[in-house]
Amino acid sequence: MFNKKLIVICLSVLGGFSFAYSTTTTPPTKTVDKVVIKKTDKVATQHIQKHVDTKKIAKPLEKRDVNKLPLNKYGAIDINANVPIAVQVPVNNHPGKLAKITPLTTTWKNFVPAQPRLNAKSYILMAANTGQIILAHNANKRIMPASLTKLMLLYIVSGQLESGSLHLNDEVTVPVEAWATGGSRMFLKSHSKVTLKNLISGMIVDSGNDAAVATATYIAGTQNAFVSIMNYKAHRLGMNNTHFSDVMGLPAPNHYSSARDLAVLSSALVSDYPQYIPWYSQKWFVYSGITQANYNKLIFMYKYAKGLKTGSTSQSGYSLAAFAEQPDNSLQLISIVIGARSRVTSATDSKSLLSYGFRFFQSKLLYRKDVSVKSIRVYFGKDKTIQVAPIKDVYAVYPKSMQAKMTAKLIVNKNIHSPVQKGQVVGKIVVKLNDKVINTVPVQSCVNNAKGNWWRRFVDRIVIIF
Repeated sequence: MFNKKLIVICLSVLGGFSFAYSTTTTPPTKTVDKVVIKKTDKVATQHIQKHVDTKKIAKPLEKRDVNKLPLNKYGAIDINANVPIAVQVPVNNHPGKLAKITPLTTTWKNFVPAQPRLNAKSYILMAANTGQIILAHNANKRIMPASLTKLMLLYIVSGQLESGSLHLNDEVTVPVEAWATGGSRMFLKSHSKVTLKNLISGMIVDSGNDAAVATATYIAGTQNAFVSIMNYKAHRLGMNNTHFSDVMGLPAPNHYSSARDLAVLSSALVSDYPQYIPWYSQKWFVYSGITQANYNKLIFMYKYAKGLKTGSTSQSGYSLAAFAEQPDNSLQLISIVIGARSRVTSATDSKSLLSYGFRFFQSKLLYRKDVSVKSIRVYFGKDKTIQVAPIKDVYAVYPKSMQAKMTAKLIVNKNIHSPVQKGQVVGKIVVKLNDKVINTVPVQSCVNNAKGNWWRRFVDRIVIIF
């Protein structure tokens, strides 16, 4: 049986069970839509007695190794841990290995006005449909991503939903670690069941750390296992200045990204899984009788905004990843603002970037995804030729004021040999604007082409030799 002193200690460690708060502010109660979010001490005590092994007392914070993941006594990330910024974001000793950023505002500086001047620590504006960087400031600088970390979690979830590995109506049992994770939350109860669909809304609208932990644990078994998946996906996407250490973005050693990498992730999110874009513009979410508003102020003030995600801690400031598109305009824009002074400022800065992009740049569709662009020669196959098509829509993004001389050239790999599989990359389309390469898209085979008979192979070998 618990004595009163132990109960008080447990309640203080929970940090957020008695009330909701974001990762940057800690008011005693939070009122959302006239609903006061508060749990009674009695309920908290009963939960501790039922689910927590009080013999597993964590080491005092001051004795912990700052280079290890800070956990509280429940195995959850400790929101009160003092992780030095230098430990969270180590110095990059190989900056020369990062992708060089040359924004379109630099390449075509004679055709566009000066870019907006923001007070944010770093920012970037990217064309989502090409990956071209329109403007940037300190975009390769390592930063604390905070809850923008959840974009990678959502990217992985989207992929598994599309493949059928997950379903929106899957019921997830909430682990104690999720319930005991501090910061912003959707107020999950330990050992309760919640649908994956609600967890997704909880991550996007409420920025729920509890939802992130529950989702990651459901998919991978443990948070550590899911973090490994996150880092693997980051590597595959070319996020070479990113490393994740937790699933929700609370301060942790060696947990960092950059505006450029987060733009790459955001672009992949909307390009690879466009069917899920409506999730990110959800303004309100009601769960367990509690209504919370989306932390993303941009979707309330800018009609073209379609999401995506906020992130903030007391150390990192306020950050926002945004996606926007206009009717009858093929230009899709991603903006990343890092380290703004307030949540509203992060939204107004994002609006400035997006408005600049739509006002001074345009997008032109050149080729459709999976639509054949040419028949090419292959050797040793049943058929002498195959149809090829780009793996995604091919666009060119450039200033509206330019008199553009544009070319798109198909470059095919030399001496393609059968068997060739449908979807196999066999070349690329290179788009040039005034003799400058502005986009490159791989092309793939539209069909299977099995190996030909002995005569076909003999003839083709003679052709190759001569």
